[in-house]
Amino acid sequence: MADETSETAMLSKRIADLEAENDALRQEADELDRRVAELEDEIEGRSEEQHHDEHYVAGLESEIDVLTDANADLEARLESAEGHASSSDPGLGSDEERVYLASKNRRHFHRPQCRWAGYIPNYLLLEFGSHLEAVQAGYKPCKTCQA
Repeated sequence: MADETSETAMLSKRIADLEAENDALRQEADELDRRVAELEDEIEGRSEEQHHDEHYVAGLESEIDVLTDANADLEARLESAEGHASSSDPGLGSDEERVYLASKNRRHFHRPQCRWAGYIPNYLLLEFGSHLEAVQAGYKPCKTCQA
């Protein structure tokens, strides 16, 4: 009977140890659940911020397009005015090239020495006699060479 009492005491202690370990694991699981909820809330907040930022960027890109078009129009008017004011060569402004290059597949035109002009294959190459001619054809000046 002493063996049974000893074994019962040992089993009772083992059960108590397992219950304590189980309680500790439950607490750890609750802490992990709380941390997961915090991280999900953080991700959701960042997602909302990103969504807001994407709309903001899209608005800025639209505004850039409008301003770029307005700038191209103003540059064309300036080139035209400079062309009329030039007495040495009435067809060219002081900063105007004799030829501008563009691709049939793109919307920008370039000065002949522009690095981007070098990438235009001959079969897609367009030439314009003036800045104004390129703008009137619907092309925009290259931002790299500032055509």
